[in-house]
Amino acid sequence: NIDTRRGLFRALLDGAEIRNLKIIADMNRVYTYGGALAGYSEGNIKLDSITIMGKVELKSYYCGGMIGSHSNGKLQISNSTVDASITSEGNYVGGLVGYVNTKDSVTVINTYIAGSIKGSNYVGGLFGYLNAQDAVCTIKNTSNLNTNFYIEGRNYVGGMVGELYNAKSFNVDGVSLRHS
Repeated sequence: NIDTRRGLFRALLDGAEIRNLKIIADMNRVYTYGGALAGYSEGNIKLDSITIMGKVELKSYYCGGMIGSHSNGKLQISNSTVDASITSEGNYVGGLVGYVNTKDSVTVINTYIAGSIKGSNYVGGLFGYLNAQDAVCTIKNTSNLNTNFYIEGRNYVGGMVGELYNAKSFNVDGVSLRHS
């Protein structure tokens, strides 16, 4: 059997709000759509004070520290930490979310990323691939200051985003990036 859309929740749907949660992940043998919190999310999602530790490993694509893939709605992540080993043999790998496809706002505030992120193509510290469809993206007071933090991939690799596509604006304020 092919194991897809895995996480603490298989999917988060419109209106989901999760606060004050700590996950120690040990995910492996997942084929696609994997994140410690959810494999997939759709609609307006708010995440606050989420801590992810451990490892998330996928065989294929859509791999994130929190969520594998998000589409069609506002995504807000605040006051959260991901300190994990995030690895995929495929594409779309991110410290927070592997793949985002939305016409609504994407906001990350007061969030810390540490550990390692490895994938093939579209690999980023926060998002592997972000198709914002003319939306406003805001990254504020976010860092990956751990000296052991590193990102590895072949093409479209970035400290924040592997590839940013079609955003109306991309606002960055108080962001610190450092990797080895």
